[in-house]
Order: sequence, then C-alpha cells, then structure tokens
Amino acid sequence: RITRAEFAQVMYNMVKTYIKEAGTYTAVNDGNVMINVPGVTLKGVTVKGDLIIGDGVDGGNIILDNVKVEGRVVVRGGGKNSVHVINGSEIDGVVIIDNVNNEVRIVTDSGTTVKKIEAGSKTILEGNFGEVRVIGSTSGSSGGSLDVEIKGNVRDLSVDSDARITLTSGTISNVTVGEQGTGSEIIVSGAEVSQLEALSRAKVVVNSGTVDKVTVGKAAQDTTLEVAEGAEV
Repeated sequence: RITRAEFAQVMYNMVKTYIKEAGTYTAVNDGNVMINVPGVTLKGVTVKGDLIIGDGVDGGNIILDNVKVEGRVVVRGGGKNSVHVINGSEIDGVVIIDNVNNEVRIVTDSGTTVKKIEAGSKTILEGNFGEVRVIGSTSGSSGGSLDVEIKGNVRDLSVDSDARITLTSGTISNVTVGEQGTGSEIIVSGAEVSQLEALSRAKVVVNSGTVDKVTVGKAAQDTTLEVAEGAEV
C-alpha cells in the first residue's frame, strides 16, 4: 500500500508546474499543473496535461481565464465560490469533482461551456455544461446521498449514484436516472426539462418550472412523481 505522503511525493514528481503562491500566472511549463493555494488566476495559458486543483485551495477561489487544458481538471479543493471558467476557456478532458471537505461551485460565463463533468462530491453548477455525470465519491470518503444543484444549461445529465439533484434554473435537455442511481431524488424548482427518464427507482418532485416528458422504465418500479400547483409535466 502507498501512504498519503508517498502518494503526494509521486504527484509532486509528475507535476511540472507547482503553484504555491496566490496571484495571476500567464505562463506554465509543459505537463501537469497543480494549484495548491487559493486566489490563483491562470490567464491565457495552455496546460499540456492535467490541471489539479489541490486540497490546499481549501474553500478558496480559482479563476481560469481564456485557458486551454488538454487533459483533465481534477478538483480536490475549492468552495462555494470556487472555480470560475471564463472568457472562452476550453477543457478537452473531463472535469472530475471529488472534494471531501467542501461543496464545490463551478461557474462559467455566457460564452464558455464546460464539455464534460463527473461529480463525485457535493457540487453546484452554474452556467453552461455539456455532459454531466453524477457518479458518487471516487475516494470512498462520503456516505449517503450526494447533493448536486444546477443553475444553468445542461445538455445531458446522468445520475449514476444515489443523489439528490436540484434543478433550480436554466434548461436541461435530458435527465437520465441510471441503474446505479436507484433511490435518487430529482427536484425541479424553476428549471425547464425537456425529457426525464428513470431507469431505476427514483422520486421526482416538480415544485415549479416544467418537464416536457417523463419516461419510466420497467426496472423503475415504485418511482413517484409529485407535481405542485403551478408546475407542469
């Protein structure tokens, strides 16, 4: 088995740029980049590898301003105002959210879309997103249901873990509760959902907003649907 200290040393050796002081950075070395302090802005750079937002960021903020990441973004640190992806930043790989200490908020501006997200811990998504998968904890550190709130536009939302999903605003084209998402709760509170499909048992509550179409699969027995006055399915 590898200890935490040994793993940290391995990661340190793999990282080509290790950011330990707050500030704005306009150049990084080729390879993986690790940010381990809050208050960092990457501006106009290309990360030729993975970008790791480390535990040392704690509940602080990180800004990616016109940044291209050729690999993944691994979010281990950050808080409710944490990761801002702005000014046309592009992330080629998946954004993996697994913060054992804090709820993480990912924010984009109107001209920026994050293509792919895997949420493994409490998450708030605000802005524009392509594919979002709720996968549960990848570190085995959190128990029970996982909370994810979406305030924005998502093309495909897949729930593949026991989770509580709140759709507060924006437009979600497709919501799918997969076989691993049994017991999940989907709460629509102001969003517009084009299609919601339950492939396993789920609870769907529509407090406000609209759901155009609900499909319940054969394996989703005992799925419940609650629609409040003024909401529409």
